[in-house]
Amino acid sequence: MRKRWLPILVGSVIAGSALTACGGGSEVSQAEVEAAREEKQVRRAEKAFAEFRRLHPAGGCGDEIFVNARANCGFARNMRSVYYAEAFRGTKVFYPFDPKVSRDVKMRCTEQPPHKCTGEGNRVVFFR
Repeated sequence: MRKRWLPILVGSVIAGSALTACGGGSEVSQAEVEAAREEKQVRRAEKAFAEFRRLHPAGGCGDEIFVNARANCGFARNMRSVYYAEAFRGTKVFYPFDPKVSRDVKMRCTEQPPHKCTGEGNRVVFFR
């Protein structure tokens, strides 16, 4: 009876020490999780940006600014200006002025370029 358990025990010990020697284990650091999350967000934004470029081959609003049908170029330029003026402070919510409706509009943007900003009225703005 003992002989049947011996190979299993030896195999378990070898596998366990191999994992330990490799620094193995399944623990992932918080920094690695955040980096993976940011990378996924960048890939998603790049894909959406490429789709907008395909749909607007003339360049949308110019200067690599693209909008959906709910936004306008004046608003998009204001969005980019407000983003670059405030993002370095860690701001996550922005209030650019929309000249079409003559008021500020609440928007949220991705942190990694290309930036995708979404907000009130289903507005979407992409810029680098």
